[in-house]
Amino acid sequence: LFQKKYAEAAALAKEIMTANKFSLFASYAGNFYKPDQNNSKEIMFSVKYLRPNVLHQDVAVAVSLLRWKGEQGTQDLINEYEAADGKDTASSAVYVKGKPFENRDPRMRYTFFFPGDTKAQGWPFTGALAVATPGKDSWTTGYYAVKKWLDPNLVDPDYGAIDDNDFVLLRYADILLMYAEAQNEATGPDASVYAAIKQVRNRSNMPDLPAGLSQADMRTRIRHERRVEFALEGLRYFDLRRWGIAVQKLDGFVPDPSQPNLKTKYKANYEYWPIPQTEIDRNAPVLEQNPGY
Repeated sequence: LFQKKYAEAAALAKEIMTANKFSLFASYAGNFYKPDQNNSKEIMFSVKYLRPNVLHQDVAVAVSLLRWKGEQGTQDLINEYEAADGKDTASSAVYVKGKPFENRDPRMRYTFFFPGDTKAQGWPFTGALAVATPGKDSWTTGYYAVKKWLDPNLVDPDYGAIDDNDFVLLRYADILLMYAEAQNEATGPDASVYAAIKQVRNRSNMPDLPAGLSQADMRTRIRHERRVEFALEGLRYFDLRRWGIAVQKLDGFVPDPSQPNLKTKYKANYEYWPIPQTEIDRNAPVLEQNPGY
């Protein structure tokens, strides 16, 4: 599906890294809210907004998703977050069974609200809604997937809320992990691969990767890192396609374990969109429909 030019991709990413124009922002969460966004050298491209005239209603969307639980993190994604010592929850010395939201990769709590969260964890509601509780919908995992983009200064936001937070399209963290991925595929897990990932992990107070990883093991680690670093930023689907594992991961996926018969459907021909019939007719007989449509 994709022509893979790993060495070239690594070299281009390296050019950006050595130009010293961008760097990781000290605050992971600060990349998603004003005023920190104005000072972040990590944000490379974004859709800019500015009070009082250039605003958007993404907050209203977030509030709607939060109140009605229309978008949630799956248990599969929550399980992806390591314990705070960099190990999985089964082998970690700091993970406490029965307290699944404590002593985890900090990026998990920067991204999600969890049952029991209050104002101390950034929960924006007061009164009867002062404590986050699992939803009562027909489909609910109990994980609220709105914290990463929800302005922490809001109190009791409602559907008409507006905001001027910029929508981030590309962060320097992505360049570092692009480099790590391309370099690992081109030459294996050399010191520069470890160094790039170290920057991303250490910024969120996560420990270094263990030494001596094989190329395959490093590939797994990089894919993990991308998933948790960029959760809810719209990159996961394109990563799965680039890695050639979209069908494996998405076809038959069960979002809610309590409803095992509710599965996603994703076929190989979904890698390409259908071509509009008007375009096929306009370019007949040269242009043909993509397979499967």
